[in-house]
Amino acid sequence: MTRDRNMQKAGIADLNDTDWKVRLLAVRDLIHAGKTNVEEILPGLEHSSLFVRHVTAKALGILKATRAIPALEKAAENDPVAVVRSQAVIALGQMEAQQSLTLLQKIVIEDPSKDVRHQCELAIYQIENKMGVTYKNLNAWLELDETTFETVQPGDGTPDFVLEDTEGKPW
Repeated sequence: MTRDRNMQKAGIADLNDTDWKVRLLAVRDLIHAGKTNVEEILPGLEHSSLFVRHVTAKALGILKATRAIPALEKAAENDPVAVVRSQAVIALGQMEAQQSLTLLQKIVIEDPSKDVRHQCELAIYQIENKMGVTYKNLNAWLELDETTFETVQPGDGTPDFVLEDTEGKPW
């Protein structure tokens, strides 16, 4: 759930707010840039904007950019914004960052944010079970096409789709 900043109401965010699209495309574009040069996007983890730090951490995790592990650990432990710390933790899990387990175990106990602690538990599980991000996920981001957004209108039926569970079984 969320609290819409314009409507000042708990629940589903205002569907006319396109912030989601901007962030989604920013992640996609960072993934494209980072695919050839992670160093180019790494400074985003220290940007003054929490949104830039957040999408940078997300992109680095999807890229499995292991060179970014020290910077992600720093963000996971020290960023003043819980959502950025959470995303840094998620990225470490996606990378299966074995060297980060001790830090994640510390954060799961000490972080004041329930969400960050929960994401640490999930990241630890991912690392221990070698369930990091897949190339299929990376390719989905690389192929993301904004011209296909908003093709379903309210009242339309849901298009058929198939998703795989964590065991690879299609549903």
